[in-house]
Amino acid sequence: MIKAVIFDMDGTIVDTTKTHDYPTWKQVIEEHGGSLSFDTFRSILGKKADELLHDLAPHLTPKQIQQTAQKKDMLFSKSLKEKGLKITSGFGELLKRLKDTGYKVALATGARKSKVEIILKHVPLHKYFPVIITADDVERGKPHPELFLKAAKKLDVKPQECLVIEDANNGIQAAKNADMKCIAITTTHKRGELKNADRIIDSFDELDIAYVKKL
Repeated sequence: MIKAVIFDMDGTIVDTTKTHDYPTWKQVIEEHGGSLSFDTFRSILGKKADELLHDLAPHLTPKQIQQTAQKKDMLFSKSLKEKGLKITSGFGELLKRLKDTGYKVALATGARKSKVEIILKHVPLHKYFPVIITADDVERGKPHPELFLKAAKKLDVKPQECLVIEDANNGIQAAKNADMKCIAITTTHKRGELKNADRIIDSFDELDIAYVKKL
């Protein structure tokens, strides 16, 4: 029986992936002589920033990786100020229904705490989630299950009692590796790319409490 729902952040509950993350990551990678297509970027979503940079620019030193991640945060913050930040339609209503029904909720994101703090200036995540796990709280990013397992521990529930809501394959695989159910939302990927999830939805409006109770 499901007792807790763990949400991914980027691309799942806030529209960051296409509008803010990809353009800023593309810029910093190109500054180091690399290139980054959106398809490549989508394939590594969920990884920690240092893991992502190691994959995309393996020639960077640890110090350069840290400096590049910091610059990316700066560009990301600037992008949010210029373009604004949208919450995925239906998220607030779903979260309220879950809480009213007694489900525990948490946020587990592959983003660093510094990025979450930037987003907090635009969206009150701390009011939505009593538990927030970031990349700084774990050794390994998705598809490793550590993020979700730590969230479950903080919520005081078993992994098998958790439902994860994700938008990317690394997150789906992390949920599966944690022995958790997973629902994927098609905010950044097409249905065919999310086939490993237990269910695929196009909108949070499609997800009702009766379905969660059956899991």
